[in-house]
Amino acid sequence: MRDFRTNGSRQSIPNRTQRMDHLSKRRNIFFNLLLYSLLIALPAFLDISCRKAPSPVPDGGEEPEVVDSTLTVLHLQNSSRYAVEDVQILIYKSDGTRELEQLLRLDEFTETVEVVTTEGEKLVAAVANCGKALSPVALGRYDSLSEFGYDFSDENCEAPVMSGECRTRGNMGEISLVPLLCEVVIESVANCLDENYELVENPRVRLTGISGYAGVMQDSDFFPTEIQDRGEWTDLPYDIGMLTQNPGTTLYCYPNETPESSLGSSRTVLEFECEIFGRVCSFEIPLPPFGRGARLLVELEVFSQEDCQSRISVERPTAQGARPTE
Repeated sequence: MRDFRTNGSRQSIPNRTQRMDHLSKRRNIFFNLLLYSLLIALPAFLDISCRKAPSPVPDGGEEPEVVDSTLTVLHLQNSSRYAVEDVQILIYKSDGTRELEQLLRLDEFTETVEVVTTEGEKLVAAVANCGKALSPVALGRYDSLSEFGYDFSDENCEAPVMSGECRTRGNMGEISLVPLLCEVVIESVANCLDENYELVENPRVRLTGISGYAGVMQDSDFFPTEIQDRGEWTDLPYDIGMLTQNPGTTLYCYPNETPESSLGSSRTVLEFECEIFGRVCSFEIPLPPFGRGARLLVELEVFSQEDCQSRISVERPTAQGARPTE
């Protein structure tokens, strides 16, 4: 076997311990370099991460306005006997162009509603039983509410359209929901004939000159712009003999505040028809002016084939739901 070692030089292979020491030194150098780099970069990183992101600046270069919010509490009240199936609440700013801030939709009636709004007084409108979702675009400003109307032919006599509004004070507001729909109630019919109490037979009633359209938020000046000529006939339950009958029959219409002195056919009229001695007799009773949610109580007295006297009292809704008689 040949020997490759020479006398002038000696090459040896490092043992295991020497190799481990060498690797450890290299590892320490690497970690020291990494730590040094991190120490240099860390201040810049911390400076970036601790800065607040600036709010987007509008095209005009102005900083965006900071808006404070608050909790606004609304109290709703049903001033009628009708059911409330849904409520939509529109909240407007009270200054400037009085823009719509929020539109809330409630699936059922609740007496207290809490909502987060911006600070300041608000103009609040509530609409119940509308049957359709209100448009935030069409009703985007408070003034647009004056153009919001409803057709009498679309009314539901069990749950009619109702509305109310208020201006908040101290983050609170109260709204009384009042229907547009009005009632004409036949309280009593008396037979005052002289001829041995001849029967007043087949009595029936209807309304003519019914206003066909009204503003949902309107509170006064109900003068018809559209007229529904005649309503349907409604039979009273009994013939009228010696005893006064109290049928309680109810007819429905929209408010009509046309003065009694007004000429023409713009007033709403109650028509009462019956048979006396086999002859069909018809009597027209113009109704006095009445506003939204009114209840008209009618008492009739039949004296002859040409003469029927009436007494009418008007009950108006109030915020407490009571109805004082005028």
